[in-house]
Amino acid sequence: MKKRFNISHILSLFVIALFVLGISQQSYAAAPANSTITNTASLIYTGISTPITASVDVSVTLVAAAPTLSAPADNTVAAGQPSTVSYTITATSNGPDTYNLGSGLIPTNLTAPSGTATYTPNAVTLGATALIASATLGANTLTVPSDGAANSSVNGIVAGDTLVIGANTYTVASVVDNATGTSTITLTSNLLANVSVGTLVAEQQTFSMNIASVGAVTATGVAANISTVTTATSVANAAQKSTDTHLTNVVEVSFEKLVRNVTTPNGAGAVVINAQNYFATAANISAASGDTLEYVIRVTAPAGTPIAGAVVTDAVPIFTTYVANSTRLNTITVAGDGATSPLIAGLSVDDDSARVAAAAATGAIAAAASAVVIFQVTVD
Repeated sequence: MKKRFNISHILSLFVIALFVLGISQQSYAAAPANSTITNTASLIYTGISTPITASVDVSVTLVAAAPTLSAPADNTVAAGQPSTVSYTITATSNGPDTYNLGSGLIPTNLTAPSGTATYTPNAVTLGATALIASATLGANTLTVPSDGAANSSVNGIVAGDTLVIGANTYTVASVVDNATGTSTITLTSNLLANVSVGTLVAEQQTFSMNIASVGAVTATGVAANISTVTTATSVANAAQKSTDTHLTNVVEVSFEKLVRNVTTPNGAGAVVINAQNYFATAANISAASGDTLEYVIRVTAPAGTPIAGAVVTDAVPIFTTYVANSTRLNTITVAGDGATSPLIAGLSVDDDSARVAAAAATGAIAAAASAVVIFQVTVD
Protein backbone atom coordinates (compact mmCIF):
# COMPACT_ATOMS: atom_id res chain seq x y z
CA MET A 1 0.00 0.00 0.00
CA LYS A 2 1.39 3.41 -0.97
CA LYS A 3 1.90 6.14 1.67
CA ARG A 4 0.21 9.44 0.82
CA PHE A 5 1.69 12.90 1.59
CA ASN A 6 -0.08 16.18 1.09
CA ILE A 7 1.69 19.47 0.24
CA SER A 8 1.73 20.67 3.87
CA HIS A 9 3.70 17.59 4.91
CA ILE A 10 6.24 18.18 2.17
CA LEU A 11 6.72 21.83 3.18
CA SER A 12 7.14 20.83 6.82
CA LEU A 13 9.85 18.36 5.98
CA PHE A 14 11.60 20.96 3.79
CA VAL A 15 11.64 23.48 6.63
CA ILE A 16 13.01 20.82 9.00
CA ALA A 17 15.79 20.07 6.53
CA LEU A 18 16.75 23.74 6.28
CA PHE A 19 16.92 24.06 10.07
CA VAL A 20 18.98 20.92 10.53
CA LEU A 21 21.45 21.91 7.80
CA GLY A 22 21.82 25.38 9.28
CA ILE A 23 20.95 27.24 6.08
CA SER A 24 20.30 30.88 6.94
CA GLN A 25 20.66 34.34 5.48
CA GLN A 26 21.70 35.83 8.84
CA SER A 27 25.43 36.37 9.54
CA TYR A 28 26.50 36.12 13.17
CA ALA A 29 29.52 36.99 15.29
CA ALA A 30 31.36 34.18 17.08
CA ALA A 31 29.06 32.17 19.32
CA PRO A 32 29.44 33.28 22.96
CA ALA A 33 31.65 31.07 25.12
CA ASN A 34 29.93 29.05 27.87
CA SER A 35 26.67 29.02 25.95
CA THR A 36 24.93 25.98 24.48
CA ILE A 37 23.93 25.54 20.88
CA THR A 38 20.75 23.49 20.88
CA ASN A 39 19.41 22.06 17.64
CA THR A 40 15.97 20.47 17.67
CA ALA A 41 14.32 18.78 14.71
CA SER A 42 10.66 17.82 14.69
CA LEU A 43 8.67 15.38 12.66
CA ILE A 44 4.96 15.11 12.06
CA TYR A 45 3.12 12.75 9.78
CA THR A 46 -0.36 11.48 9.16
CA GLY A 47 -1.78 9.75 12.13
CA ILE A 48 -0.01 11.69 14.95
CA SER A 49 -1.04 14.96 16.54
CA THR A 50 2.09 15.71 18.56
CA PRO A 51 5.37 16.23 16.69
CA ILE A 52 8.27 13.93 17.46
CA THR A 53 11.43 15.86 18.37
CA ALA A 54 15.12 15.06 18.54
CA SER A 55 17.73 17.44 20.02
CA VAL A 56 21.48 17.70 20.36
CA ASP A 57 23.48 20.21 22.45
CA VAL A 58 26.92 21.63 21.76
CA SER A 59 28.84 23.61 24.40
CA VAL A 60 30.69 26.63 23.02
CA THR A 61 34.26 27.12 24.25
CA LEU A 62 36.34 30.30 24.50
CA VAL A 63 38.12 31.40 21.36
CA ALA A 64 40.82 33.79 22.57
CA ALA A 65 41.42 36.92 20.52
CA ALA A 66 43.74 39.90 20.82
CA PRO A 67 42.03 42.81 22.61
CA THR A 68 41.86 46.28 21.18
CA LEU A 69 44.27 48.74 22.83
CA SER A 70 43.79 52.47 22.55
CA ALA A 71 46.76 54.50 21.32
CA PRO A 72 47.08 57.50 23.68
CA ALA A 73 48.77 60.59 22.30
CA ASP A 74 52.46 61.10 23.04
CA ASN A 75 52.96 63.09 26.24
CA THR A 76 55.61 65.47 27.55
CA VAL A 77 57.16 65.22 31.01
CA ALA A 78 59.80 67.25 32.84
CA ALA A 79 63.10 65.50 33.49
CA GLY A 80 63.11 63.55 36.73
CA GLN A 81 59.32 63.55 36.97
CA PRO A 82 56.88 60.63 36.86
CA SER A 83 54.81 59.87 33.77
CA THR A 84 51.32 58.37 33.71
CA VAL A 85 49.33 57.52 30.58
CA SER A 86 45.78 56.14 30.43
CA TYR A 87 44.77 53.31 28.08
CA THR A 88 41.47 51.68 27.18
CA ILE A 89 41.33 47.97 26.45
CA THR A 90 38.33 46.34 24.76
CA ALA A 91 37.43 42.66 24.40
CA THR A 92 37.16 41.11 20.95
CA SER A 93 36.89 37.42 21.97
CA ASN A 94 33.66 35.45 22.43
CA GLY A 95 33.88 35.26 26.23
CA PRO A 96 35.75 36.26 29.39
CA ASP A 97 39.53 36.31 29.17
CA THR A 98 42.32 37.79 31.28
CA TYR A 99 45.09 39.88 29.75
CA ASN A 100 48.46 40.35 31.42
CA LEU A 101 50.04 43.77 30.88
CA GLY A 102 53.75 44.14 30.27
CA SER A 103 56.21 46.64 28.83
CA GLY A 104 59.66 47.42 27.57
CA LEU A 105 61.38 50.82 27.91
CA ILE A 106 63.82 52.31 25.43
CA PRO A 107 65.26 55.64 26.74
CA THR A 108 66.97 58.07 24.36
CA ASN A 109 69.37 60.75 25.67
CA LEU A 110 68.34 60.00 29.23
CA THR A 111 69.85 58.44 32.30
CA ALA A 112 68.13 55.13 33.04
CA PRO A 113 64.50 55.50 34.20
CA SER A 114 63.82 54.12 37.64
CA GLY A 115 62.75 50.55 36.92
CA THR A 116 60.37 49.56 34.16
CA ALA A 117 56.89 50.78 33.47
CA THR A 118 54.24 49.46 35.84
CA TYR A 119 50.52 49.10 35.25
CA THR A 120 47.50 49.80 37.40
CA PRO A 121 46.06 47.20 37.42
CA ASN A 122 48.72 44.82 36.07
CA ALA A 123 46.14 42.45 34.57
CA VAL A 124 42.65 43.01 33.17
CA THR A 125 39.77 40.53 32.86
CA LEU A 126 37.23 41.39 30.19
CA GLY A 127 33.81 39.80 29.70
CA ALA A 128 32.09 39.34 26.35
CA THR A 129 28.96 37.83 24.85
CA ALA A 130 26.66 38.37 21.87
CA LEU A 131 23.03 39.22 21.31
CA ILE A 132 20.60 36.35 20.87
CA ALA A 133 17.77 38.76 20.03
CA SER A 134 17.83 42.10 18.25
CA ALA A 135 17.27 45.33 20.21
CA THR A 136 15.93 48.58 18.89
CA LEU A 137 16.95 52.21 19.25
CA GLY A 138 15.73 53.54 22.60
CA ALA A 139 15.60 50.17 24.36
CA ASN A 140 17.80 49.51 27.38
CA THR A 141 17.75 45.73 27.70
CA LEU A 142 19.81 43.11 25.89
CA THR A 143 19.01 39.41 25.57
CA VAL A 144 22.07 37.15 25.53
CA PRO A 145 22.71 33.41 26.05
CA SER A 146 23.13 32.14 29.59
CA ASP A 147 26.60 31.04 30.66
CA GLY A 148 25.19 28.13 32.62
CA ALA A 149 25.12 29.73 36.07
CA ALA A 150 22.17 31.47 37.71
CA ASN A 151 23.62 34.65 39.22
CA SER A 152 24.14 38.37 38.54
CA SER A 153 26.97 37.86 36.06
CA VAL A 154 26.99 36.60 32.49
CA ASN A 155 30.22 35.70 30.72
CA GLY A 156 32.17 38.01 33.02
CA ILE A 157 29.83 41.00 32.61
CA VAL A 158 28.45 42.52 35.83
CA ALA A 159 26.71 45.71 36.95
CA GLY A 160 28.91 48.78 36.58
CA ASP A 161 30.88 47.43 33.63
CA THR A 162 31.40 49.48 30.50
CA LEU A 163 30.25 47.78 27.29
CA VAL A 164 30.96 48.51 23.67
CA ILE A 165 28.00 47.57 21.47
CA GLY A 166 28.35 48.47 17.83
CA ALA A 167 29.96 51.90 17.73
CA ASN A 168 28.65 53.06 21.10
CA THR A 169 29.60 52.71 24.76
CA TYR A 170 27.19 51.96 27.60
CA THR A 171 27.20 51.18 31.34
CA VAL A 172 25.59 48.05 32.79
CA ALA A 173 22.84 48.66 35.36
CA SER A 174 22.14 45.02 36.18
CA VAL A 175 22.53 41.44 34.97
CA VAL A 176 20.04 38.61 35.43
CA ASP A 177 21.67 35.35 34.40
CA ASN A 178 19.67 32.15 34.25
CA ALA A 179 21.15 28.68 34.53
CA THR A 180 19.88 27.84 31.06
CA GLY A 181 18.33 29.62 28.12
CA THR A 182 18.69 33.39 27.95
CA SER A 183 19.92 36.13 30.27
CA THR A 184 19.19 39.85 30.42
CA ILE A 185 21.60 42.76 30.59
CA THR A 186 19.99 46.08 31.52
CA LEU A 187 21.81 49.30 30.62
CA THR A 188 21.80 52.61 32.49
CA SER A 189 20.96 54.44 29.24
CA ASN A 190 19.02 53.68 26.09
CA LEU A 191 20.54 52.25 22.94
CA LEU A 192 21.68 54.87 20.46
CA ALA A 193 21.12 52.61 17.46
CA ASN A 194 19.43 49.37 16.44
CA VAL A 195 21.54 46.27 17.13
CA SER A 196 21.00 42.93 15.45
CA VAL A 197 21.22 39.30 16.51
CA GLY A 198 24.85 38.20 16.83
CA THR A 199 26.23 41.66 17.66
CA LEU A 200 29.25 41.43 19.97
CA VAL A 201 28.75 42.80 23.49
CA ALA A 202 32.30 43.59 24.62
CA GLU A 203 33.54 44.86 27.96
CA GLN A 204 35.92 47.82 28.00
CA GLN A 205 38.19 48.88 30.86
CA THR A 206 40.89 51.45 31.49
CA PHE A 207 44.36 51.06 32.95
CA SER A 208 47.33 53.35 33.47
CA MET A 209 50.95 52.95 32.44
CA ASN A 210 53.27 54.49 35.03
CA ILE A 211 56.95 55.41 34.98
CA ALA A 212 58.21 56.41 38.42
CA SER A 213 60.85 58.77 37.01
CA VAL A 214 61.75 59.50 33.40
CA GLY A 215 65.38 60.13 34.37
CA ALA A 216 67.59 63.12 33.63
CA VAL A 217 68.49 64.56 30.24
CA THR A 218 72.00 63.51 29.30
CA ALA A 219 72.82 66.13 26.67
CA THR A 220 71.04 69.47 26.33
CA GLY A 221 69.83 70.52 22.91
CA VAL A 222 69.19 66.89 21.88
CA ALA A 223 65.78 65.24 21.80
CA ALA A 224 65.13 63.11 24.88
CA ASN A 225 62.34 60.57 25.10
CA ILE A 226 61.25 57.14 26.29
CA SER A 227 59.64 54.66 23.92
CA THR A 228 57.34 52.33 25.88
CA VAL A 229 55.96 49.18 24.27
CA THR A 230 52.81 48.09 26.10
CA THR A 231 51.61 44.52 25.52
CA ALA A 232 48.29 42.96 26.56
CA THR A 233 48.62 39.16 26.34
CA SER A 234 45.74 36.67 26.59
CA VAL A 235 46.07 34.15 29.41
CA ALA A 236 43.96 31.67 27.45
CA ASN A 237 46.23 31.86 24.41
CA ALA A 238 49.56 33.68 24.72
CA ALA A 239 49.72 34.02 20.93
CA GLN A 240 46.81 36.44 21.17
CA LYS A 241 48.24 39.81 22.16
CA SER A 242 47.97 43.45 21.29
CA THR A 243 50.77 46.04 21.51
CA ASP A 244 51.06 49.81 21.47
CA THR A 245 54.19 51.93 21.33
CA HIS A 246 53.96 55.18 23.27
CA LEU A 247 56.46 58.03 23.23
CA THR A 248 57.11 60.14 26.34
CA ASN A 249 59.03 63.28 25.43
CA VAL A 250 61.28 64.52 28.22
CA VAL A 251 62.14 68.19 28.54
CA GLU A 252 64.17 70.10 31.07
CA VAL A 253 62.63 72.63 33.41
CA SER A 254 63.55 76.19 32.51
CA PHE A 255 65.66 77.73 35.31
CA GLU A 256 66.83 81.33 34.95
CA LYS A 257 68.60 83.84 37.15
CA LEU A 258 68.56 87.56 36.38
CA VAL A 259 69.94 90.65 38.15
CA ARG A 260 69.59 94.39 38.00
CA ASN A 261 71.19 97.28 39.83
CA VAL A 262 68.31 99.03 41.56
CA THR A 263 70.40 101.99 42.74
CA THR A 264 72.07 102.69 39.41
CA PRO A 265 70.15 100.93 36.60
CA ASN A 266 72.47 99.75 33.84
CA GLY A 267 72.85 96.93 31.37
CA ALA A 268 70.72 95.75 28.47
CA GLY A 269 68.27 93.01 27.61
CA ALA A 270 65.16 93.96 29.56
CA VAL A 271 62.98 91.03 30.60
CA VAL A 272 59.36 91.49 31.70
CA ILE A 273 58.29 89.30 34.62
CA ASN A 274 55.00 89.87 36.43
CA ALA A 275 54.66 93.21 34.63
CA GLN A 276 58.02 94.42 35.97
CA ASN A 277 61.18 95.06 33.97
CA TYR A 278 64.40 93.30 34.91
CA PHE A 279 67.79 93.30 33.29
CA ALA A 280 69.42 90.07 32.28
CA THR A 281 72.87 89.33 33.62
CA ALA A 282 75.37 90.63 31.10
CA ALA A 283 78.99 91.76 30.94
CA ASN A 284 78.02 95.40 31.39
CA ILE A 285 76.12 94.95 34.67
CA SER A 286 78.09 96.81 37.33
CA ALA A 287 77.62 97.98 40.89
CA ALA A 288 79.42 100.17 43.42
CA SER A 289 79.72 99.69 47.15
CA GLY A 290 76.40 100.53 48.76
CA ASP A 291 74.35 99.78 45.63
CA THR A 292 71.32 97.53 45.94
CA LEU A 293 71.16 94.53 43.62
CA GLU A 294 67.90 92.74 42.93
CA TYR A 295 68.07 89.09 41.83
CA VAL A 296 65.28 87.32 40.00
CA ILE A 297 65.01 83.53 39.84
CA ARG A 298 62.42 82.06 37.49
CA VAL A 299 61.36 78.38 37.37
CA THR A 300 59.09 77.42 34.44
CA ALA A 301 57.50 74.03 34.03
CA PRO A 302 57.39 72.48 30.53
CA ALA A 303 54.29 73.06 28.43
CA GLY A 304 53.24 69.44 28.65
CA THR A 305 53.69 68.63 32.32
CA PRO A 306 53.49 70.10 35.84
CA ILE A 307 56.25 69.64 38.39
CA ALA A 308 56.03 69.04 42.13
CA GLY A 309 58.28 69.49 45.14
CA ALA A 310 60.05 72.51 43.65
CA VAL A 311 62.60 73.99 46.08
CA VAL A 312 65.02 76.80 45.21
CA THR A 313 68.26 77.23 47.13
CA ASP A 314 70.56 80.26 46.73
CA ALA A 315 73.37 81.58 48.87
CA VAL A 316 73.87 85.28 49.48
CA PRO A 317 76.68 86.37 47.11
CA ILE A 318 80.07 87.08 48.65
CA PHE A 319 80.78 90.75 49.45
CA THR A 320 77.06 91.47 49.75
CA THR A 321 74.57 91.65 52.63
CA TYR A 322 71.02 90.35 52.42
CA VAL A 323 68.31 93.01 52.60
CA ALA A 324 66.06 91.80 55.42
CA ASN A 325 62.51 90.76 54.44
CA SER A 326 63.17 91.36 50.73
CA THR A 327 62.33 87.90 49.36
CA ARG A 328 59.13 87.66 47.33
CA LEU A 329 57.51 84.71 45.56
CA ASN A 330 55.21 85.83 42.77
CA THR A 331 55.33 89.31 44.40
CA ILE A 332 54.08 87.90 47.76
CA THR A 333 56.06 87.80 51.03
CA VAL A 334 57.41 84.32 51.66
CA ALA A 335 57.32 82.13 54.74
CA GLY A 336 60.35 82.35 57.02
CA ASP A 337 61.69 85.64 55.67
CA GLY A 338 63.50 87.96 58.06
CA ALA A 339 67.08 89.08 58.70
CA THR A 340 68.40 85.94 56.98
CA SER A 341 67.52 84.90 53.43
CA PRO A 342 65.09 81.94 53.41
CA LEU A 343 66.76 80.79 50.21
CA ILE A 344 69.88 79.69 52.11
CA ALA A 345 68.04 76.74 53.67
CA GLY A 346 65.87 76.15 50.61
CA LEU A 347 62.56 77.77 49.70
CA SER A 348 59.54 75.85 48.39
CA VAL A 349 58.08 77.63 45.37
CA ASP A 350 54.88 77.38 43.35
CA ASP A 351 52.94 79.32 40.71
CA ASP A 352 50.28 80.61 43.10
CA SER A 353 49.87 84.36 42.67
CA ALA A 354 47.10 84.58 45.27
CA ARG A 355 48.88 82.90 48.18
CA VAL A 356 48.40 84.48 51.59
CA ALA A 357 51.43 86.56 52.58
CA ALA A 358 54.00 84.58 54.63
CA ALA A 359 52.21 81.29 53.90
CA ALA A 360 54.34 78.37 52.75
CA ALA A 361 54.29 77.49 49.05
CA THR A 362 53.20 74.03 47.89
CA GLY A 363 56.11 73.26 45.57
CA ALA A 364 53.69 72.63 42.69
CA ILE A 365 54.11 74.44 39.37
CA ALA A 366 51.49 73.82 36.71
CA ALA A 367 52.40 72.97 33.12
CA ALA A 368 53.83 76.03 31.33
CA ALA A 369 53.48 78.12 34.52
CA SER A 370 56.28 79.89 36.39
CA ALA A 371 57.40 80.56 39.93
CA VAL A 372 59.29 83.86 40.27
CA VAL A 373 61.49 84.59 43.30
CA ILE A 374 62.95 88.04 43.95
CA PHE A 375 65.41 89.06 46.66
CA GLN A 376 67.80 91.97 47.26
CA VAL A 377 71.31 92.44 48.61
CA THR A 378 73.51 95.48 49.12
CA VAL A 379 77.09 95.53 47.91
CA ASP A 380 79.55 95.76 50.85
